[in-house]
Amino acid sequence: MRWAKVVDRKGRGLLFGADAEKPMKFSALSYTPHEMENAKHPYKLPPVHYTVIRAIGEQMGVGGDDSWGANVHPEYIPDVTQPKEFTFTFCGI
Repeated sequence: MRWAKVVDRKGRGLLFGADAEKPMKFSALSYTPHEMENAKHPYKLPPVHYTVIRAIGEQMGVGGDDSWGANVHPEYIPDVTQPKEFTFTFCGI
């Protein structure tokens, strides 16, 4: 994506932007990965007190053609043998 906006009910928050030539992957979640991985059921998640924002340049695909162990297709595996560069901007709104 090229931009993302995360705001509260009054419209206050942050605007994130990335270069159109090299868009970003973005998520805004109510829990950290650690909290989600360790909760066996949704009711075991802690009360929501913050938003966890992740803006990244590249991400490997989540799986192959089935749900029982197929590898990620080669075109969705980032080349980690070369240096990577990723830039984005953010400002308050």
